[in-house]
Amino acid sequence: MAERAFAGSSTLDRSNAVARDGLDEEIQFPQPVIALPSYSTPSALGTGWQELSMGDRVVGGSTENFPLNLHMTDEIPHLVEVTTRGEPEYERYRRGYTHPAVYETYDIPALKTSFNAPPCPEGWRTFIHPEGMRYFFNASPDLPVPVLTEAWIYDKEIYARLTEYMGQIYRYMERSGVVFPRPAPNDLPKDVHLYPQDLAPVVLVLEFKLSGNVGYYFVSHPTKALFWLDPFDFSEMLGEVHIRHTEWLVGLQMKSHYWTHNDYFPHVYELKHDDLEEAEDLLATAIGDAVTSSTATTGLYDLEQLKYLQILLQRYEQKPVERRQRIVGERRIICRLLDNFYRQRFLNLYGERGARLDSTQSIHYSTFRRQKFVGLTSQKQLATAWYQRVYYSVLGCRPSLDDSGPMTEDADPPIDQEVKEMHRESIWMRILSLLMFGTPGMHIGKLREITVDQIVSQQSLIKYSESMVEEWRDVALYGTVMMGADMSFLSIGSVDESSSDGKASSPQRAAYFSFLMSLASVILCMLLLRQHREAMSVTFIANRSNSRWGLESLALMYALPFALLIWSFISFFICFAILWYGSSDYALIAIVSAVLLGSLVAIAWVAQAQYEEDLYESYLTTAVEWVKRLIQHDGPCGSDSASTLTKSSRASSKRSVKQENVSGKQSKSGSATNVLATGFSPNSTTGPASIHLQREGGTGSHV
Repeated sequence: MAERAFAGSSTLDRSNAVARDGLDEEIQFPQPVIALPSYSTPSALGTGWQELSMGDRVVGGSTENFPLNLHMTDEIPHLVEVTTRGEPEYERYRRGYTHPAVYETYDIPALKTSFNAPPCPEGWRTFIHPEGMRYFFNASPDLPVPVLTEAWIYDKEIYARLTEYMGQIYRYMERSGVVFPRPAPNDLPKDVHLYPQDLAPVVLVLEFKLSGNVGYYFVSHPTKALFWLDPFDFSEMLGEVHIRHTEWLVGLQMKSHYWTHNDYFPHVYELKHDDLEEAEDLLATAIGDAVTSSTATTGLYDLEQLKYLQILLQRYEQKPVERRQRIVGERRIICRLLDNFYRQRFLNLYGERGARLDSTQSIHYSTFRRQKFVGLTSQKQLATAWYQRVYYSVLGCRPSLDDSGPMTEDADPPIDQEVKEMHRESIWMRILSLLMFGTPGMHIGKLREITVDQIVSQQSLIKYSESMVEEWRDVALYGTVMMGADMSFLSIGSVDESSSDGKASSPQRAAYFSFLMSLASVILCMLLLRQHREAMSVTFIANRSNSRWGLESLALMYALPFALLIWSFISFFICFAILWYGSSDYALIAIVSAVLLGSLVAIAWVAQAQYEEDLYESYLTTAVEWVKRLIQHDGPCGSDSASTLTKSSRASSKRSVKQENVSGKQSKSGSATNVLATGFSPNSTTGPASIHLQREGGTGSHV
């Protein structure tokens, strides 16, 4: 094989090349002209990127040594900016190359024992990603910046075009005074392990896109970020979070893209001790949240998956550095893990004001509003209207500071009207929910928790899907039983003979209606089971969450089988009710009416339990307390301190329970007992006191 260099003729000599499946056995690589810019020595470099290469700079650091009006894509035709995902996307998983279907023989020569890929051009190295993608890396010291590409450089035409774009980018960097320093070979320590990212702190990535353009981006390992030599619109990558984006928030998403890059090219990046410590801490936090909380924001994986990832990370940490260099599969999994965690942090506004602390918490909507005082400071100022002053002066009481609406107003930004509408049920949803026995309301609540801010929680969706599949199977079974019961009822001789003139009797009509409702319920269950047997589509749920009616229609769809089954039961009951009350046996009517009344009361009692939100008190206790307050009532202002004290204690308890339910449904064991005292002072020796004890899992009150 002749020696190859980057200088010389650019003519492609294809006469001696014999191609097989796109690979040349005897490759005569083109020798395009790459006019390399004069490369400064590290001592002559600007301080901005010297500091960057040393790793002590952060994203958004000073770049005073570089021109800010860089527009490289305007000067190089068909060159475009890309990112690792999103739009414009790095098209790794959308390659357009296909192999023609051919059938040919392949003879292996005698004594041939090695089967390797063709050699690369001068200065290039090739690696194979664990998924199977081959990529190429050129870190020659003659180049101003190392290059990574997945372009098939064994193809001479592709290789010539690649080197042409490399030359144009290098010449633009020289004209613009952009220099990325690298450590000189003579300055490298001899007995210290050197990481690839330290030898090449900045890397250029080039990609041949399906559109014919050439995509590019630079990677800065010291700052863990992607960058471009153009103003780049990063809005598409931030579109999942609809707020005013800060530099910190953009940095979180940028780190996610950075780890995606290392997942794509794991051979040219080795995980350092700091990276492994960060991954270990993230995993430990996620495991702790999975054990202690059902709505943690780190719920990207379930507990079983997190344990496997922790074992993988620990195995990788225990390996010596020499072995880690060769373990590429585990390395890229850890990079992907860091990518996913940083993306979750971006979605949850990690470190931002109003960060999402619970997976069911919206960053755009909240029932809790922080208040601020607007100037009313005394009780006299509360009653500003003349009739208020007359009322309080005649009755001899004072307005309560707790009821002073005009004193405060919302201190936080107002909630958008569109967001409010998304969290309200439409009038049609309320009407249909009544006709369907409240089942759609339960489903819409679950779906809103799964699709908070149009972001689908995958683990919550999996759990919800499993519960729905189980429910639909049960409904299908009950519906089948109900159809058999309807057929048995219709086959009763007395019922069949009760019709006259060829018209069905009232019990028969009710039985037919019950049969049709059961049949429709079973058919709907079978359809929904076929669609959701494996798992609900995340994309489908995300698209539905784009509008209020999308989620409401989905809730109605999921609730329909159960509602039809209930209507089938009601119709079946009507069949017998017509027979019961159509007879002249008054004893039977009395017995049936009494049993029916008791059954309806029991059904209503059980049904209302799901709507309880406050501390439970029996109806008898509530009535007795109401009578006591009526007897002890001293006036329209309610001056009885004990009554006020009890109301305040009960209100505090209700607020605390609601707060606990909303703030994440945390399941923590061994928590300390919280004591809420209303009207009680440790130094006081007189006066009634109501001490409210609130424990995890229950509340009690002692006076």
